[in-house]
Amino acid sequence: MRYLVAAIGLVLGACAPRASTSMLDSQTAAISGRGGTLHSQGEVTKAMLQEAAKQAVQRGFDYFQILQASSGANYVTTGSPTTFVNTAGGTVMALPGPSTTQTQPTGSIMVRFYRTRPDAPNVWSAREVLAEK
Repeated sequence: MRYLVAAIGLVLGACAPRASTSMLDSQTAAISGRGGTLHSQGEVTKAMLQEAAKQAVQRGFDYFQILQASSGANYVTTGSPTTFVNTAGGTVMALPGPSTTQTQPTGSIMVRFYRTRPDAPNVWSAREVLAEK
Protein backbone atom coordinates (compact mmCIF):
# COMPACT_ATOMS: atom_id res chain seq x y z
CA MET A 1 0.00 0.00 0.00
CA ARG A 2 2.84 2.36 0.87
CA TYR A 3 4.34 1.86 -2.60
CA LEU A 4 1.01 2.62 -4.26
CA VAL A 5 0.76 5.93 -2.39
CA ALA A 6 4.36 6.79 -3.33
CA ALA A 7 3.71 5.93 -6.99
CA ILE A 8 0.56 8.06 -7.13
CA GLY A 9 2.44 10.97 -5.52
CA LEU A 10 5.25 10.63 -8.05
CA VAL A 11 2.83 10.59 -11.00
CA LEU A 12 0.87 13.59 -9.73
CA GLY A 13 4.03 15.54 -8.95
CA ALA A 14 5.42 14.85 -12.41
CA CYS A 15 2.52 16.55 -14.21
CA ALA A 16 3.45 19.71 -16.09
CA PRO A 17 3.21 23.05 -14.28
CA ARG A 18 -0.15 24.74 -14.76
CA ALA A 19 -0.88 28.28 -15.88
CA SER A 20 -4.17 30.17 -15.99
CA THR A 21 -5.18 33.47 -17.57
CA SER A 22 -7.46 36.32 -16.50
CA MET A 23 -8.06 38.98 -19.13
CA LEU A 24 -7.94 42.50 -17.67
CA ASP A 25 -8.96 44.17 -20.93
CA SER A 26 -8.86 43.22 -24.63
CA GLN A 27 -5.04 43.51 -24.78
CA THR A 28 -3.89 42.89 -21.21
CA ALA A 29 -3.83 39.64 -19.24
CA ALA A 30 -2.74 38.43 -15.82
CA ILE A 31 -1.23 34.94 -16.00
CA SER A 32 -0.49 32.87 -12.94
CA GLY A 33 1.47 29.64 -12.80
CA ARG A 34 1.97 26.88 -10.29
CA GLY A 35 4.17 23.82 -10.19
CA GLY A 36 4.36 20.70 -8.09
CA THR A 37 7.04 19.70 -5.65
CA LEU A 38 9.15 18.23 -8.48
CA HIS A 39 9.13 21.40 -10.61
CA SER A 40 11.62 24.24 -10.74
CA GLN A 41 10.86 27.94 -10.86
CA GLY A 42 12.15 27.90 -14.45
CA GLU A 43 9.56 25.32 -15.48
CA VAL A 44 6.77 27.42 -13.99
CA THR A 45 8.09 30.51 -15.79
CA LYS A 46 8.20 28.59 -19.08
CA ALA A 47 4.60 27.45 -18.56
CA MET A 48 3.51 31.07 -18.02
CA LEU A 49 5.35 32.25 -21.15
CA GLN A 50 3.76 29.43 -23.16
CA GLU A 51 0.33 30.42 -21.83
CA ALA A 52 0.93 34.08 -22.75
CA ALA A 53 1.98 33.07 -26.26
CA LYS A 54 -1.04 30.78 -26.65
CA GLN A 55 -3.40 33.55 -25.54
CA ALA A 56 -1.75 36.05 -27.90
CA VAL A 57 -2.15 33.78 -30.93
CA GLN A 58 -5.75 32.82 -30.01
CA ARG A 59 -6.65 36.52 -29.83
CA GLY A 60 -4.96 37.42 -33.13
CA PHE A 61 -1.77 38.98 -31.76
CA ASP A 62 1.84 38.21 -32.72
CA TYR A 63 3.73 39.69 -29.77
CA PHE A 64 3.38 40.17 -26.04
CA GLN A 65 5.23 42.36 -23.57
CA ILE A 66 5.80 41.44 -19.95
CA LEU A 67 4.69 44.42 -17.87
CA GLN A 68 5.16 42.87 -14.40
CA ALA A 69 6.51 39.59 -13.09
CA SER A 70 6.80 37.94 -9.70
CA SER A 71 7.72 34.53 -8.36
CA GLY A 72 7.30 32.72 -5.09
CA ALA A 73 6.51 29.36 -3.57
CA ASN A 74 3.87 27.52 -1.60
CA TYR A 75 5.18 25.38 1.23
CA VAL A 76 3.56 22.03 1.95
CA THR A 77 4.33 20.29 5.23
CA THR A 78 3.32 16.68 5.71
CA GLY A 79 3.74 14.66 8.84
CA SER A 80 3.42 11.08 9.95
CA PRO A 81 1.00 10.13 12.70
CA THR A 82 2.03 10.25 16.32
CA THR A 83 2.96 6.87 17.76
CA PHE A 84 1.94 6.00 21.32
CA VAL A 85 4.21 3.60 23.18
CA ASN A 86 3.23 1.79 26.35
CA THR A 87 6.28 1.86 28.59
CA ALA A 88 6.86 -0.09 31.78
CA GLY A 89 4.44 0.57 34.58
CA GLY A 90 1.52 1.49 32.33
CA THR A 91 2.94 4.88 31.32
CA VAL A 92 2.11 5.94 27.75
CA MET A 93 4.61 8.03 25.84
CA ALA A 94 3.74 9.91 22.63
CA LEU A 95 6.36 9.95 19.86
CA PRO A 96 5.57 12.45 17.11
CA GLY A 97 6.15 11.17 13.60
CA PRO A 98 8.61 12.83 11.23
CA SER A 99 7.48 15.75 9.09
CA THR A 100 8.77 17.07 5.77
CA THR A 101 8.32 20.41 4.06
CA GLN A 102 8.30 20.68 0.28
CA THR A 103 8.05 23.73 -1.96
CA GLN A 104 5.76 24.28 -4.92
CA PRO A 105 7.01 27.15 -7.12
CA THR A 106 4.52 29.82 -8.19
CA GLY A 107 4.61 32.93 -10.31
CA SER A 108 2.57 35.56 -12.08
CA ILE A 109 3.07 37.86 -15.04
CA MET A 110 1.05 40.70 -16.49
CA VAL A 111 1.30 40.93 -20.27
CA ARG A 112 0.06 43.22 -23.03
CA PHE A 113 -0.60 41.85 -26.52
CA TYR A 114 0.45 43.56 -29.79
CA ARG A 115 -0.13 42.89 -33.48
CA THR A 116 3.15 44.55 -34.53
CA ARG A 117 6.38 44.50 -32.54
CA PRO A 118 6.55 47.57 -30.28
CA ASP A 119 9.82 49.37 -29.66
CA ALA A 120 9.88 48.44 -25.98
CA PRO A 121 11.74 46.10 -23.58
CA ASN A 122 10.55 42.62 -22.59
CA VAL A 123 8.75 41.90 -25.88
CA TRP A 124 8.38 38.27 -26.98
CA SER A 125 7.29 36.77 -30.29
CA ALA A 126 4.34 34.50 -29.53
CA ARG A 127 5.12 32.08 -32.36
CA GLU A 128 8.78 31.74 -31.33
CA VAL A 129 7.76 30.97 -27.74
CA LEU A 130 5.28 28.34 -28.94
CA ALA A 131 7.97 26.79 -31.16
CA GLU A 132 10.14 26.12 -28.07
CA LYS A 133 9.47 22.77 -26.44
